[in-house]
Amino acid sequence: MNGIINLWNLILESNTFNFVVLLVILVIVMQKLHISDALENIKNEIIENIEKAKKTKQEAELSLADAKAKIEHLDDELGERIALATQQAHNVGEQIQENTKRRIKQIENNIEKVIETEEKTIITSLSDETSMES
Repeated sequence: MNGIINLWNLILESNTFNFVVLLVILVIVMQKLHISDALENIKNEIIENIEKAKKTKQEAELSLADAKAKIEHLDDELGERIALATQQAHNVGEQIQENTKRRIKQIENNIEKVIETEEKTIITSLSDETSMES
């Protein structure tokens, strides 16, 4: 019996017994706190966040591809618009020149009419003076 008591004292004083007691306590605490459920929830949240990040990345890549496609033809579109604007400016310039030439012609015709009228007035005036002096 003395041997059993010595064995029991040896077990109580050893680190193995303390380790087993600590393990039992940890298992009981983990079951009470539902740590496995909390870990599972955290794992699921991480998986969801990764999936959302993948989806966001795909959307961003599509958006980038669209932007690149739009930019690809930007030089051509700018060239076309510049050519169109240049042509329109040329047409407006020609129209302004034509209008200016027409207006100059009208002014020249009006000046000629005024000169003719003034000549007639002077001739009439000179005729009147000549007839008065005679």
